[in-house]
Amino acid sequence: MTYIVIPVKGGGGGATALRGLIPVTDGSAATINEIGYIETAQVTSLTASGIGATGAWGSVTSVTIPAGVWMLQGIAQVFENDAPLTQVIKIGISSSASGAGIGTFDQTIIAPQLTGAPIQQITPLVKVNIVGSTTYYLNTFFNYASGSPQHAGILWAIRYS
Repeated sequence: MTYIVIPVKGGGGGATALRGLIPVTDGSAATINEIGYIETAQVTSLTASGIGATGAWGSVTSVTIPAGVWMLQGIAQVFENDAPLTQVIKIGISSSASGAGIGTFDQTIIAPQLTGAPIQQITPLVKVNIVGSTTYYLNTFFNYASGSPQHAGILWAIRYS
């Protein structure tokens, strides 16, 4: 881990050092403990695996990241397949595979007008400040009467500080 150390005068006559992460500036790839590091997970082919029951969140893929401040975003590809959709499709990021904690402004909502072709949609950017290793999930939500909708996607986390 690379730090910048700034000595400051402390209250007891001693000196205290402030430490902070610094970014990579030499064009090399950042490591997991450096600002700018990117962790990704991807499902490239449409699948029904991980789809939630009708009216429930399901998980496309996930990334596990260590403590720090991270920016997360994902792109999900959704396809009704042979499942007539009865309401909107939702896409969001959560620390739960079941979509718990996804709020109104943490998701993208798509009208169910897929006309037989998959569509892709990006999630809102989510900033998290975590104190320990945490797994985040790219989740989808479908309402369907029968059949099996499908999803695919990519989730990325960028080290912010």
